[in-house]
Amino acid sequence: MIDSCPVGQSIRGIAQNGTVTCELDDSFSGDYSDLSGIPWDFFGNNIYHLNKVGIGITNPSSTLHLKASGTDVLDGIRIETSQATGEDWYLYMPASDNLLIRNDNVDAVTIAKNSGNVGIGTTSPNAKLEVNGQLKITGGTPGLNKVLTSDGSGLATWEEITPSINAGNYGTVVNPVTGKTWLDRNLGASQVATSSTDAAAYGDLYQWGRAAEGHELRNSAVHNGLSGGQATTWIPDEGNNAWDEKFITSQSNWLNSNQEDMWKGKSADNNPCPSGFRIPTVAEWNQERRTWSTQDSDGAFNSPLKLTLAGYRFISDGIVKNEGDLARYWSDKAKGPDRAYFISYGGVSAQITDNYKANGHSIRCIKN
Repeated sequence: MIDSCPVGQSIRGIAQNGTVTCELDDSFSGDYSDLSGIPWDFFGNNIYHLNKVGIGITNPSSTLHLKASGTDVLDGIRIETSQATGEDWYLYMPASDNLLIRNDNVDAVTIAKNSGNVGIGTTSPNAKLEVNGQLKITGGTPGLNKVLTSDGSGLATWEEITPSINAGNYGTVVNPVTGKTWLDRNLGASQVATSSTDAAAYGDLYQWGRAAEGHELRNSAVHNGLSGGQATTWIPDEGNNAWDEKFITSQSNWLNSNQEDMWKGKSADNNPCPSGFRIPTVAEWNQERRTWSTQDSDGAFNSPLKLTLAGYRFISDGIVKNEGDLARYWSDKAKGPDRAYFISYGGVSAQITDNYKANGHSIRCIKN
């Protein structure tokens, strides 16, 4: 019996004793090329090319040159994770010739061709950087109520500032006994008081809980809340509400609902004070008045705050009354749906009392 050869080998010869000599069958039909001149190097599982590589193009002009056959996301580059989440990233160019980076079906980053604008969360950025969403900057020394300001060379840093509202730039004063920092004048006042009856230091008169939108001006127009109805919202709408920028007359409250936190704390919705300041509490007003030399208008003016006798705006007709005779400064505390607490002096000793929210009183802001 003559032995056969393994698969892929053929019989080369048979000896007299019957031993079979086999050899590999390297016969080949078809065309082939000499691969020895192609500049690919192999090392383990890695393949290296020492020149330019083209995908979709026969004459690459860069180290890696990719030419897509279309402008769809699937004509670009896809990076697929090995995780089971199925999250893939795509890099492609639509018909606009912008460069887009997409996470599955969401365009995450756009680089616009003609303008050089960069968009995050938008495919049509209109600025050098446009972000559709909240932006968070954690470097440097950020803090509550700080803003980014630039120096002459464009370097931005976090700074805490006291902005200007109504009458201009406000300064600050510190009561050395309490250690509290206050604005140096009433909201809306054009200057620090030179006397308790200095009209330029009277400032504005706010209805309790309202924002600074124009109603507080001493000569603002009046909205008749008695016949035309109270406000239905405490949030101003740039004049679109009938009562915006107007003093709302009433028998009790300018608002038709019970809202007690509109001025409560530094983050209150309608806080009219500059950034970093808020309406004082009842306790802070009591602490302040106890440092006065006398519990009257003289003691109030001679204090670091230089408080004035600014009068108040009457609830039922919007007329300013008792200028030069009476002072009423709001606190942040409501007393039920219709009333709120304030400090009052002039004719009586300085005291904390309460009255209807629709009255217009002065405001002196305290630092957070």
